[in-house]
Amino acid sequence: MKKLIITCLCALIGLCVHSQTQYINPFIGTQGMGHTFPGACVPHGGVQLSPETDTIPHSVDGVYQKEVYKYCAGYQYDDTTIVGFSHTHFSGTGHSDLGDILLMPTTGKIQLNPGTKSNPTLGYRSTFRHENETASPGYYSVLLDEYQVKAELTTTERVGVHRYTYPKGEGNLILDLNHGIYNYDGKTLWSGICVESDTLVTGFRMTNGWARMNLIYFAISFSHPILRYESKDTSKRSLYGGFWRKFDVQHNFPEMEGRELKAGFVFDLSDGRSLEIKVAISAVDKEGALLNLKKETQGKNFDKVLAEAKSKWNKAVSSISVNGTEEVKELFYTSLYRTLIHPSVYMDVDGRYRGIDHSIHNAEHFTNYTIFSLWDTFRALHPLINLIDANKSKDMMESIMAHQGQSIHKALPVWSHMGNENWCMIGYHGVSLLSDAFAKGIPMDGKKALEAMVQSSNLTYYDGLGSYIEKGYVPLNENVSSASISLEYSYDDWTIYRMALMAGNAELANQYKQRAYNYQKSFLNGYARPRYKDGRWKEDFNIYETHGQGFIEGNSLNYSFFVPHDVKGMINLMGGDKAFIRRLDNLFGSSLDPSYYAHTEDVTKEGILGGYIHGNEPSHHIPYLYMWTSQPWKTSENIYKIIDKMYNTRIDGLCGNDDCGQMSAWYIFTALGFYPVCPGSDEYIFGLPQIQQAEISLKAGKKLKIQVCNQSEENKYIQAIYWNGERYTKRFISHHTLIEGGNLIYEMGNKPAETCFDKYSLPYSLSSEDNHRIIPAVQEQQVYASNLNLSSGYHIVLQDNRLENERLWLKKYLQNDFQLIENSQGKTIRLILQSSSEQKEDEYQIDIQDEVKIISPSARGIFYGIQTLRQLMITTAGQCSLPQLAIKDRPYYPWRAYMLDESRVFQGKEAVKSILDEMARLKMNIFHWHLTDDQGWRIEIKKYPKLCQIGARRDSTQLNGWKGNSFDGKVHEGYYTQKEIKEIIEYAQSLHIQIIPEIEMPGHSSAVIAAYPEFGTTKKQIKVPCSFGVQYEVLDVSSQKVIQFLHDVLDEVIALFPSPIIHIGGDEVKYDQWNASVAISNYIKKLGVANPAELQIEFTNAISEWLKGRNKHMMGWNDIMGNKIHEYNSAEDAIALKSKLAEGTIVQFWKGDLDLIEETAQKGYDIVNSYHYGTYLDYDKSRIPLAKSYAFNPIPAGMDKSLQYKILGLGCQMWGEQILTVESMNRMTFPRIAAYAEIGWVSPARKNYMEFLPALMRLVKFNKHYETGER
Repeated sequence: MKKLIITCLCALIGLCVHSQTQYINPFIGTQGMGHTFPGACVPHGGVQLSPETDTIPHSVDGVYQKEVYKYCAGYQYDDTTIVGFSHTHFSGTGHSDLGDILLMPTTGKIQLNPGTKSNPTLGYRSTFRHENETASPGYYSVLLDEYQVKAELTTTERVGVHRYTYPKGEGNLILDLNHGIYNYDGKTLWSGICVESDTLVTGFRMTNGWARMNLIYFAISFSHPILRYESKDTSKRSLYGGFWRKFDVQHNFPEMEGRELKAGFVFDLSDGRSLEIKVAISAVDKEGALLNLKKETQGKNFDKVLAEAKSKWNKAVSSISVNGTEEVKELFYTSLYRTLIHPSVYMDVDGRYRGIDHSIHNAEHFTNYTIFSLWDTFRALHPLINLIDANKSKDMMESIMAHQGQSIHKALPVWSHMGNENWCMIGYHGVSLLSDAFAKGIPMDGKKALEAMVQSSNLTYYDGLGSYIEKGYVPLNENVSSASISLEYSYDDWTIYRMALMAGNAELANQYKQRAYNYQKSFLNGYARPRYKDGRWKEDFNIYETHGQGFIEGNSLNYSFFVPHDVKGMINLMGGDKAFIRRLDNLFGSSLDPSYYAHTEDVTKEGILGGYIHGNEPSHHIPYLYMWTSQPWKTSENIYKIIDKMYNTRIDGLCGNDDCGQMSAWYIFTALGFYPVCPGSDEYIFGLPQIQQAEISLKAGKKLKIQVCNQSEENKYIQAIYWNGERYTKRFISHHTLIEGGNLIYEMGNKPAETCFDKYSLPYSLSSEDNHRIIPAVQEQQVYASNLNLSSGYHIVLQDNRLENERLWLKKYLQNDFQLIENSQGKTIRLILQSSSEQKEDEYQIDIQDEVKIISPSARGIFYGIQTLRQLMITTAGQCSLPQLAIKDRPYYPWRAYMLDESRVFQGKEAVKSILDEMARLKMNIFHWHLTDDQGWRIEIKKYPKLCQIGARRDSTQLNGWKGNSFDGKVHEGYYTQKEIKEIIEYAQSLHIQIIPEIEMPGHSSAVIAAYPEFGTTKKQIKVPCSFGVQYEVLDVSSQKVIQFLHDVLDEVIALFPSPIIHIGGDEVKYDQWNASVAISNYIKKLGVANPAELQIEFTNAISEWLKGRNKHMMGWNDIMGNKIHEYNSAEDAIALKSKLAEGTIVQFWKGDLDLIEETAQKGYDIVNSYHYGTYLDYDKSRIPLAKSYAFNPIPAGMDKSLQYKILGLGCQMWGEQILTVESMNRMTFPRIAAYAEIGWVSPARKNYMEFLPALMRLVKFNKHYETGER
């Protein structure tokens, strides 16, 4: 097996990347049900410039024309004529609109009628042949047979660029403002054309279609001057003509308006040059179109625009590089291409856009998008964007929040396009988008997003929502799709529940958790089924029929499986594991008679496998549901069948509507080997990978590399999964694990491997949330049948008097937290010191049956057991009880630290104690106390009183951190007397927390030098800095007086702190003053070292040696290694280093390449990992949201296993620049401190963010800051 892993890793290293766009075929999906278009666009561009092959109306005299369904994208591959080229299109939808601003090049006499498919010569359309047609990302071309004109198309984000090569002579251009997709008589409300000059035409068109009011302005520039032109309004409706009749408005009249307006322009092309046309569009106004035209295409010809379009596509699809068979690569990259079309930019280059309220808004700091087909795309498309393009996802979330703010309903989008809500389909899945994005670390205001979600979920007049809120289901009396709506509302409510957890709102979390269980009210005998307002179930019910049975575009056979948020609960409703497996087997193995879906145009035989309907979205997650069962390998079996039947590289290679990229996104995830079954969670469920290799580019330059070993047609079962070289047995992997980068390896085989997945590591289910789950999670737990009631009181029995401290704390906790009074008649709580060769010192056991026992080899272990007991307590209606259970628990890392920087801002004794209290609750054991820095000295040193008299006081404080440009003008001062220090240390000791002091040297010493300028390198008098950031002042380490000063200070510190470790900082030493100092230069020569970096190491080693003489270990930030990690170090100095840090030094890693951690371990040093991008509490939620905090791993990806024992644990750092008040300290600390506590206590395999969040909410009863802090 080891040889296999090495081979796979080598293959990963050798992944060769060519131009991925060569594998993209835009024609796939243009025949049959795919409804895609072959034309030109750029990634997420607002212009989709593509041919239309027919003009089937949506309705005639109010009667729906079924044939129009084929033309949702305006193009069908089977057609032989082209009507023209319009600038807006949907990709893959099952309903349609758009087709705005159609152009068609012709020759000969101008015809303003489009003609018909059967008789194209009656109008301006032309026949064409596919052998003369080409399409690639950003480019389309075709030869129009009728006119022998070669048409070529490309685009920018807001401009469509045409190049028409005519036969020599005069050439025509038809501009049809009446044409549209899903057209009908009267759809165009009004339109206008203005000939501004012989090379510029502007105008507008307003339509009433799927978008109730779609207003589009345009500006068209020509490379040749117009010779002459004509126009006509072909509307049969009688319109008021006014006094316009005095003009010949149909010939060379520069101002044209009408309902069915068409124009023809003639150009002299006798020079043989092509006619290049640029068409800019805007939803705002003519000026917006003109500005878009200028900014995006001025000075650029067709070839330049095309080169830029191709470059944009190369960049976009290069986010994922894959190797595989030629067919897999074509499928993969074509699918990826389709996921990059929508949503589409909907704003002008100056940021203006037309909002849902039809007013003009300005998008500040984000790009506004439209075309949110959310019933489809919440499932996989938006989760894919969250994974591969977090910045774009952020803008899309801003866009839907802007929609909600502008909506008269205050509702998030349901299905929106072009500044309109069209209310298509069901659910309020905008809530899913926000919840999933927030769960995956997309920056947003969580509380504001939650408010928008709640408002959307209480729109009582929307699709039976009022009854749903009242009854828990939508009655069939109110909506023909009631059962499917009820299921989807329940899921949506679950996403609000999760968002409430993430945003820290316990009340809303509880409310929406209950609503998330509403799916149960729509199940009868294991099947989802509609019911009436009075509670009766529909009687003449058929689980196979897709029409008239309470389900939209599906049937109960499939829709009953739509409980993605509570698969375990759904399994129970269907009869348990074995019955559920039989249900799934039957779904995939049965046959669905065509009569059952004859009346549903979105369901066709091409998209059906057995009874499973893959051609429509509600079923996409179903093959992955086996992963919740005892037969997880069946997921692979059925994915294999689905892809074999429904995804290929033929022109009809899509089995159903691509639906704005959802069908393609399903394939992308599946090809990579995992899928987001339940958006809103951070879990991806494993399946069946299709690629051989993949590399995904992530944020901050990180890479996710995927390798599939032993892949073949026969080997369709995963035998084993490895993550960063370690065997991985969970059935899912978290988003935050993947985005940190690493190597994911699948080993494949031809038979199911029962040992592949841990049978207990099931993916998340709402019903599986453990109400006894605490933070940090316990390592082992067995729950018994009932609870032990403590309402009558308790009494504590000590087995050993050495536990008196623990007894007092237990008594205090029970009284203060739960108002329980000790009495001799109450339940017994025994605290037992009991050593065992099998137990580690900090390990403890709890057994709760008729009495409570907490057993440990140490008082500290007993204390940890007490903290567990506090969180286990159940309070209901004034009654207190404990669950009867058995626990075995122990910490994973010995170092679980919180650092508080009080040098920048003095918080005071009570603030420190409150932090110590919370650390105790969370079983954190190290309080790292940063007491000195440039901006303040906070510890009394009796031999040097000026340190506090002068060094502890500054005249003002910089606001808004070290980048701020204003000051508060107030004196800031404060320090701890030695008496206060002793009091705090004694308090911490009672909580089994060790305090490690940090005394910065030789840099970050401005406060020292302000008090004693003779200790500075320059000897100049300075003041304590009022600004944050790194200062230039550095101690003169060549001076024996300075060394004696440091020894004296450390002697007093050692006398106060019993800690065996003293932290000396050592970070961010600016060498400017040392380099300029003659004394330092001479000292460097005397020591025989090469440079200031080596001098610092020699100084640090001297301090270390001195501390060893006092039985203390030295600790410092990883700058003391001498590596180049920031701008204050010289790369040349780092390379030239010969000095080595003293043995026994503990290195606290905070910055630099993560490979330096392994390098440090190789040199024999113990390490505390406090990497700033993972653990700095002063970084706000936009940089380190709660989920990212939780994802932090002290052991870097790929670290040599033999060195991992050198990682002692982690520290989370609360630097002072951002916490000018205790309130702000708490806001930044909570709730992320709980995430770091759990990381330090539990094994990486035991971590589970989905379980962590509900447990976090239960901490609110102890500390309100868990609800109000930064998330």
